[in-house]
Amino acid sequence: MRFVILSFLLLGLFSSCSKSDCDEGFTETKFKVNKEYCLKDNESITIKNVQDSRCPSDVICVWEGEVNLSLSLKKESGNVDFDLVFKNDDTAQEFDDQNGYKFTIRNITPYPVSTVQTDLDDYVIEMKIEKD
Repeated sequence: MRFVILSFLLLGLFSSCSKSDCDEGFTETKFKVNKEYCLKDNESITIKNVQDSRCPSDVICVWEGEVNLSLSLKKESGNVDFDLVFKNDDTAQEFDDQNGYKFTIRNITPYPVSTVQTDLDDYVIEMKIEKD
């Protein structure tokens, strides 16, 4: 009985991002922080942190601010950590040749309000990922 339980636990650990779980097409997706998303070739991406310095909607600022996304790309050769900086100018932003992928960020919500604290779990990043 212990062998069966141990086998299922090990299977769960090694199959968290198996080929059968991965979506082979890259479409626009809403990403959450600290959730692993499968890519092609048994690779995966995780948004590890969001640093949001955008000007709150109820405040007048001299600078509109930006959002820094810290990402981790899991490859067979190891993890690659990198940042994408989303400028707050109401247009989609493309980031070419980022470790073999092209990222297009369309929107990041919620937009800050000075009287509301946003938790990392609240952020939704609308992003498209394509293999270069």
